[in-house]
Amino acid sequence: MHPTSPIDRSRFFANRTSVGQRLLSSWFRRPAIWSLLFLSTMTAVALVVHATNTEYDLIQPSETASLLANANRINDHDVMITAPVANTISGTLFDSSGAPITTGRTIQLLQNGNLGGVALSDGLGVYTFTGLTLASGDRIVVYISGSAEKGATFTFTSTSDIPTLNIYQNQLVVRSDNGSTVTNADLKSAQGLSPDADLLDVQDIDQSNTLTTPSGFTLQIWSGTTYAPGADIHDGGNWINNGTFIGDTFTVNFNGANNQTINGLNSTTFNNLMIANTGDPNIPSNIVSLDGSAGATNTAAATLTVSIGVFDQGSGSASSNLSLTGTGDVATVTSNGTWQNFGTGDITLAGERDAVFRAIGYRVHSPPW
Repeated sequence: MHPTSPIDRSRFFANRTSVGQRLLSSWFRRPAIWSLLFLSTMTAVALVVHATNTEYDLIQPSETASLLANANRINDHDVMITAPVANTISGTLFDSSGAPITTGRTIQLLQNGNLGGVALSDGLGVYTFTGLTLASGDRIVVYISGSAEKGATFTFTSTSDIPTLNIYQNQLVVRSDNGSTVTNADLKSAQGLSPDADLLDVQDIDQSNTLTTPSGFTLQIWSGTTYAPGADIHDGGNWINNGTFIGDTFTVNFNGANNQTINGLNSTTFNNLMIANTGDPNIPSNIVSLDGSAGATNTAAATLTVSIGVFDQGSGSASSNLSLTGTGDVATVTSNGTWQNFGTGDITLAGERDAVFRAIGYRVHSPPW
């Protein structure tokens, strides 16, 4: 269409609201003069409307921005109407050893609990979703579908593309790309009312928002992300804290059936730290170890309970200090549990010391206090 040629009004009037009809009718009455210009940028497609209208009883171009959504007045004659450009989310699928999975896997994307797309990873392990419209605060989860491998990554979106939303086998990654704090309620909301079985194999969240991960599945807090679950966590695998964890008044229970580690770039402060590992003590595969090798050298908790299995503060350079900051009996070790410290990490007890000794008894293996 030539910019100065007559425009068929019927194409604009069809299915328009009364406001739109009034606006367009006003614009297209004589003696209006029109020019249309489409502009394309990296973030938006814009329609610039220019009109000179001498009929003073009609709507003026200066009124357009208040009548049309996504319209911005440029001056008394020009109005820019913008439409958002579709977003892209992509990432790489990694196996449990950290290598890309180079044979195709089906990846599903849920946006605020609804299916947003299905993609196939390529020979480099890369998957891509295009044509998405992202609003700040959208809850996105991507996960492996229909394969032996399981893994899922959650994030809050901004309005920008996300090029590195990676998925790791046997991991639940908690992430935020807009700075919002992530809760278990957010994870539950993202999976929808009828969660896919492949997603439930990675994260199971009950009506009280308690999160359970299967034995052998790592929970990773992404760098720059604050995770405040707002409910209990039953972690069946490793714990990687590369962000910030806020335990509030809740419990994190390490209840896997194989050895587990608590590590990451950042130290974790738990509220109630519980050890209930049911692995075989003869192998042994029932040890939950603090690992400070990546930077998490100052673990803290209000209380520690070792009910089953072994709680180990690490060894050598991988040791972590442990501070128990609650009141009363800050540490409890049952007859089926062991708390050992053969490394260099310090132990700080802020509770009633005699109560602590009565609780932990002879089963604590550590340097003399």
